[in-house]
Amino acid sequence: MKRVSGFGVFIILFAGFLILSRRGKYSEFHHDKIDGAIDTIYRYRDYIMLTVNKKEYRIIPQSINSTEWFDHVAHPGDTVHKAADRDTLTLSHLGAQYRYTVQKW
Repeated sequence: MKRVSGFGVFIILFAGFLILSRRGKYSEFHHDKIDGAIDTIYRYRDYIMLTVNKKEYRIIPQSINSTEWFDHVAHPGDTVHKAADRDTLTLSHLGAQYRYTVQKW
């Protein structure tokens, strides 16, 4: 039987940490009701870091009704609305409405 090296254990534990961290951030977003103006928005790797009402969310939004990327449309001051326990959010920008769903992974 082959033994797992210390580096292999580290990789497995690190991957587990990343998966649990992502699940926690997604769950937090999913359960929250979001209704307010965007304080800050920026891209970090594959994620959009979005702060609304002084609470930061790490999301991966996918457009529902347009081809516009969330971080290309959204600006501080635009409003975001999302019901609790839903994955769909609505962005209001310059009088237009954009709908996005947020990926779990």
